[in-house]
Amino acid sequence: MRRAFHRNWIGLAACAVIFILAVGATVSRSVERALEADATARAEHWADFLTGKMPGLDYLMSFGRPTAAQSLVLEQAVKIGNVDRFNLFDPVGNLVFASDSHDRVIVWASNVVNEKPLQVARTRKPMVSLQEDTGRSDRPLVFAEAVVPVIDQKGNLTGVAEVVIDMTESAAGFRHNFTFMAFMIIAMASVVFGALAWAYMKNKRRADHSENRANFLSANDSLTGALNRPTFLQAFQTARLKAANKTCGLVFVDIDHFKSINDARGHDMGDAVLRHVATQLFRCVEEEDLVARFGGDEFAIGFVNSTPEQTNEKIERILAACRMPVTQRGTTLSTSVSIGATVSEKALALKDMLHEADVALQWVKAKGRNDCAIYDDRMGNRLRREREVKALIKEALAGGGFELHYQPCVNAERDEIQGFEALLRLKDQTGTYISPAEFIPIAEEMGVISEIGNWVLQQATSDAASWVTDVYIAVNLSPLQFESGQLVAQVQQALAASGLPPHRLELEITESLLIRDEHNIAFQLDALRELGASIAMDDFGTGFSSLSYLWKYGFDKLKIDRSFIQALESDPDKVRDIIESIVLLGKRLGMTVTVEGIETGIQRDQLIAMGCRLQQGFLHGRPSTLETIRLSRSERAAQEEANKAG
Repeated sequence: MRRAFHRNWIGLAACAVIFILAVGATVSRSVERALEADATARAEHWADFLTGKMPGLDYLMSFGRPTAAQSLVLEQAVKIGNVDRFNLFDPVGNLVFASDSHDRVIVWASNVVNEKPLQVARTRKPMVSLQEDTGRSDRPLVFAEAVVPVIDQKGNLTGVAEVVIDMTESAAGFRHNFTFMAFMIIAMASVVFGALAWAYMKNKRRADHSENRANFLSANDSLTGALNRPTFLQAFQTARLKAANKTCGLVFVDIDHFKSINDARGHDMGDAVLRHVATQLFRCVEEEDLVARFGGDEFAIGFVNSTPEQTNEKIERILAACRMPVTQRGTTLSTSVSIGATVSEKALALKDMLHEADVALQWVKAKGRNDCAIYDDRMGNRLRREREVKALIKEALAGGGFELHYQPCVNAERDEIQGFEALLRLKDQTGTYISPAEFIPIAEEMGVISEIGNWVLQQATSDAASWVTDVYIAVNLSPLQFESGQLVAQVQQALAASGLPPHRLELEITESLLIRDEHNIAFQLDALRELGASIAMDDFGTGFSSLSYLWKYGFDKLKIDRSFIQALESDPDKVRDIIESIVLLGKRLGMTVTVEGIETGIQRDQLIAMGCRLQQGFLHGRPSTLETIRLSRSERAAQEEANKAG
């Protein structure tokens, strides 16, 4: 574009120079013609003076002998009209006499015919020639030799006059006037030409800008300036081919929780986050590297000629840079990204590199995000496992493949069951149970957790309603169930369908739920509590613990996470103080406290001593099917009857 711009200006400048030269040449020719016309007019005027004042002019022209009166007229003629000198010829071109100065006339007799006077005599048309700066001191700087016919008052040709006229002053005047006119013409033309040139260049720049903008948008993302997907793939493939056997890296960058940012903060903040991440990517890469936005919150980077160590260093730099907060209209938001990468030291197909980078990204997301990973084979195995689990979840939803197991919560001091926690189970093709820690996050990612959660509510309340004793049933809720907006209606429907008294339903949530839309969460918790269900905070102390949550949401129960029980052996004094503080806090706020993960009698007794009578863990019962629970409860009841009878 810059070269084209320079070419345009050079062309315009050349046109301007040509125009100025043309004007100069025109001025010069115009001055010459004006001088010729002026000289002709003066010469004719001089000839008219001669014929009007000279008595017996035809006689003089014939014999060349002026009388005294004629000599006087000739002396006067030398002094008028800036005439420097003159020659008189007869009608056939013979020189009659000539003057060589301003003050005297020399008679000249000659039979030599001069061609110019002869031609003028024949045509009666003047002939003029200009001469300038001949270098002679006896001649004017500019003079004209005008040959004109001498015609008497009757119209008869009496002879020819060759008059040398001093045109120095006239030439200066004409040059001044014509030069001024030329300057004005050039000035006016410059204004017009300049306006046209400016308009042309403006339109040209606008057209070039539009063309460049169109070309840019066809290859780049309009919001971030990064390459779009097709352009990136083509450019990266070309760069890989040029790099030959050199190492190349492909990186996928995904903004964590971007959908939540857009939903909660608006699209302006979402766009600001996208621009922020793109800016950090450009800052952290080399000039030959490629940055693209694949769509949504997905970015890709192509590292050309980058070793695994260099790729890892750049990734760590990007990860740290993208954690910088974003400010939009006075609102500051902390961000993070998840990064998956692959490094190819061999001629790996581009589609395989894309697959491996995506696998590495999914690996990072599954681990908790805000991290990075470079692809290895175990990630591929994990992805295959995820696909298998997704297929199992779909089959379970369609064919009733989910199961509920129930784990008792007991009053350890009296060895009395207070309730059961419903735990979701899923088997693989071999009949082996898959850990909920594995399939629950996958179900959330698939977007089916609300559907699964509704099934759990329906089944758990139905099973609990069939129990004879008045124990509660605890059901875990996913944060995504609150986002659906259907949770309260689903709970109400489950209670109505099963006939379970609402006070026997306990709904467990985790602290991670409370960092979301507080108003919406508080509204739904209040609605659930109005139905008669109790609300428990599960895994207390392991998430984003905040004492303000306890009084703000008014929980009915706290469940101390099993990690505290496991830590009793390594740091008993400190952990005991923490557990006792939680128990005391719960009592002061009117909440019951349950401890999870009890596996030994020693742990049971220690916790009873700390005031934790409600306990849950393998010591008190493993999660079991409904049939197993019924059988064990019947055996327990029979044993109690036998003890009473004995």
